[in-house]
Amino acid sequence: MKLKLPVMHPIFQQVKLGVSLTATLICQALFCQTALANSDVFLESNGLLVIEAESMPVVGQWELRSEVADFKGTGYLHWTGPIRLAPNAAVDSNAITYHFKIENAGNYEFRWRSYIAGGDSALDSNDSWVRFPTGENIEGELELHGWTKAFQNQFGQWSWGANTEDHVNGGSSQLRQYFSAGEHYLQISGRSTDHAVDRMVLFNTDMRGFAASIMNTAPESERIPSEGQSENNSSENNSEEESENSETEENNESEEAGSETSNNLIVDWLAAEEAPEPNVCQSGVLSVALSKQAYVDGGTLLDSGELRIDGVSRTTILGFSLQDVPPAVASAHLEMTVGEDNGHGTLMLGLGSHNDWQSGQSSDNVPDTSAVINEYAGAWESGNRHALPIDPSLLNDETLSILLSMQSGANDMSVVADDDLLAPTLVLNGDSSFCDQYYANLSAREAASETSIETDNTTTNSEESETVETETEADTEVEAETTAETESDEETTDASVSEASNESGTNNNNSSDTGALTPFASVLLLFLVLLKRSNVIRESLQ
Repeated sequence: MKLKLPVMHPIFQQVKLGVSLTATLICQALFCQTALANSDVFLESNGLLVIEAESMPVVGQWELRSEVADFKGTGYLHWTGPIRLAPNAAVDSNAITYHFKIENAGNYEFRWRSYIAGGDSALDSNDSWVRFPTGENIEGELELHGWTKAFQNQFGQWSWGANTEDHVNGGSSQLRQYFSAGEHYLQISGRSTDHAVDRMVLFNTDMRGFAASIMNTAPESERIPSEGQSENNSSENNSEEESENSETEENNESEEAGSETSNNLIVDWLAAEEAPEPNVCQSGVLSVALSKQAYVDGGTLLDSGELRIDGVSRTTILGFSLQDVPPAVASAHLEMTVGEDNGHGTLMLGLGSHNDWQSGQSSDNVPDTSAVINEYAGAWESGNRHALPIDPSLLNDETLSILLSMQSGANDMSVVADDDLLAPTLVLNGDSSFCDQYYANLSAREAASETSIETDNTTTNSEESETVETETEADTEVEAETTAETESDEETTDASVSEASNESGTNNNNSSDTGALTPFASVLLLFLVLLKRSNVIRESLQ
């Protein structure tokens, strides 16, 4: 696996190395060797480190609490101290330190699951300080110098947001550091009163992406004795050290042997051929397939095998039907696979204002962005499948449209849409009854649909029957009328014939009675008369 190590000029490397060594020396002098020499170390495995915030003893004005529901582990840490906004206000006496070991060197991103436990808006009680004394800045990413704020803006719910600046020009606002193989330290300190921290993760961005559903369910990382603790134990009891080393090796071997079965924690599920089947719900996880898709190009909404996204005019729209989804969605994320067109830069996800659009329509019908879901910066390499978290509180309607666009100046990219396994899906996570509820809703809707179809068919058949009856009655009436007319005509004809016959008979009778000549006799008589006259004229001429 290729790691994306920082590319630095020699002068920058020397400066950076000096800063890193200075931070390490400060760490060792202030707290590392004194406070953590005998502490257990959280072990990164398969590119992921998971730490419950309450795993280390609370100090200063941090309190272990459990009032806010749905926390992970045994509770969460709640900052009860004053607001400390200036970086130099992060007091080391209120800092909690976590000792961890990196097996896979590389570029890591930090996230924590936190809650706004005070105030009445997303801008109150939404951040705390975080510091990576032994981490190194990554060229091209936002540089971190000592204490850095990590904030979220999702009121009334646990959130995995951990941005460090509101606006970053040409880069990411995520907290990212390079960690070499070996032991390192992470610290948190209070910044905003009533900010609560539940669990923290570091994940190797070269090996995996981020998905809230995965980070919520991933077990806390294994703990092993620190190197300092092992050395102390060695000086006291060599045999005990050998036993511990043997156990550690066995644990490592066990973890390596089990790494094949833990691939479900990797965001790129398709690489392990474990992608959730679309429109199937299993173990509280539902993968919703696309109901429609399109992208804006030249004033028209187009649909093709690959949907295009850029920072100028091409915006992709994904449509999903949520009519059968139960309301209790604990977490959600959008999965998508990068197509043949690679890209890099910030990808922005937005919630569409309506779902009344179709491919082939004018781009004037493209939904507006009613809410910003999140922004994700990085390289978008062809074939990679990414999981992009979505606030489940945004999933309130039966239909959902998600807009994908890129920040101005980013290199454009494409998303696969014509492959059932690679096409975008909306992955939703719920409790143990989530899938049962989903299938119950699905069955009820299908039954209602069948009933509606049967009712429509019955109504149609009834209307057709009435039409046939009406036509039959009309035909019967026409036949009756025709018959009547025919009979009338026949009667008229018979009457006419009879009358003609009567007239003829009457004429014949009159002729017989009065001695009138028949037409033939009349003609013959006229001929004879003419002939006689002709003879008379001829004789007179002679």
